[in-house]
Amino acid sequence: MQRRICVVLESPPAPHSYDLTLLERLLAHAGISLSSCLLTHLLPAYTAHPERVKWTSDEMQAALTALTERLTTYAPQFVILFDRSGILLRAFSGEKRSVDDYRGSLFVANAIAPGVKYLATYSMGRLRIDYGLTAVVKFDLARAAKEAQMDELVLPERRIRICMPDGKGLDLYTQPLQS
Repeated sequence: MQRRICVVLESPPAPHSYDLTLLERLLAHAGISLSSCLLTHLLPAYTAHPERVKWTSDEMQAALTALTERLTTYAPQFVILFDRSGILLRAFSGEKRSVDDYRGSLFVANAIAPGVKYLATYSMGRLRIDYGLTAVVKFDLARAAKEAQMDELVLPERRIRICMPDGKGLDLYTQPLQS
């Protein structure tokens, strides 16, 4: 069964850049065909610095409304965010978040597409600055491809146990991680 995956960029790819080709190759490496995904963006026109668009501006609010409408129409089962400035993470979570801190993490959207699982990774613009991050993006996309096959978000359970010399153990943390 083919799952509906949406790929969201901050803005359309830079004109005359390698971004779209790189995006297609990275997705294909993970087994995701770009042609079978909805490719969309938050901002209507290319901008090298999406973080400079004020969150409360009319432009940003119109862009958020338009993105919400596109995703409501498409009804994705999984969303991959290619984020550089954190505006996509903020749009989907409702909180300011840095892609450096949250890339590769799985969440359920609170806004834009409520209830839909999503994963954020580095944008093509970020890869132009630091191509070494490409391996990280490949890893994130492989995880996205696997997670896109399941409806529910299953968070890992972490258990840290300290073994004492007397043979007894001390459990420090056994709660599932929260998104």
